[in-house]
Amino acid sequence: MSDSGKQKLKRSHEDSMSDVFKSRLGKVARQNGKVHLPFPLDGQDRDLAADLLVAGSTRFCLVEFKSSKNKIKTEKNKDLSLMLCKALPKSLINSNVHRKSHFIGWANGNPPQGTILNVYEYEVCNNFVWENEFFVNDIPNDNEAINDIDFSEKFFNQTLGANDQEFIAYISWLLDGGSNDPGGDTSQIELIIENPSDNVFDTLTFFSLSALKKWLDDNYSESKPNLIAA
Repeated sequence: MSDSGKQKLKRSHEDSMSDVFKSRLGKVARQNGKVHLPFPLDGQDRDLAADLLVAGSTRFCLVEFKSSKNKIKTEKNKDLSLMLCKALPKSLINSNVHRKSHFIGWANGNPPQGTILNVYEYEVCNNFVWENEFFVNDIPNDNEAINDIDFSEKFFNQTLGANDQEFIAYISWLLDGGSNDPGGDTSQIELIIENPSDNVFDTLTFFSLSALKKWLDDNYSESKPNLIAA
């Protein structure tokens, strides 16, 4: 518990909330003997509507972060967000993958006590965010919102997140502008992280999700009992 008394934060702390989420995700992973690789997306956030890509050995998801719930409205400043909101109802397959693997999170309280997360579509694709677009929903749907610890448990229990084939197809669709006829492999994204092994100092760089999945298969699988399998 922090020594905050009744003081309220006056500045935006989006990066800090992302760090808190990654830390809690890591704690839950270690408690459950699971691997987790949280990749900051850096400038790719405007291409993917997310700040973070989370990879387990078999599950993947995207998370966009906001310092508070009222900041969710700023998503309307991204061209991709409107495209995504309009394209999802037209693609049942991608809509289903989106709802289990693409999330938006915001600080729980002020001062924050962690992160609340919900499906990106449920919070962003509505007339409260987009006043002149006439979406079916007038306000956000918070019925599925959960806290970061429950989210982490569900991710590692494989009740949240998409498998690699679903996720790669979804990312390709997203990068291709929600087209129903995507051309080729557009899932070329750049991911950088420190090797998760405690006794190895090495920066890992991946230029596609397929390369990341191969590395996970080579290093974290049930056939390698000395390594963690998720």
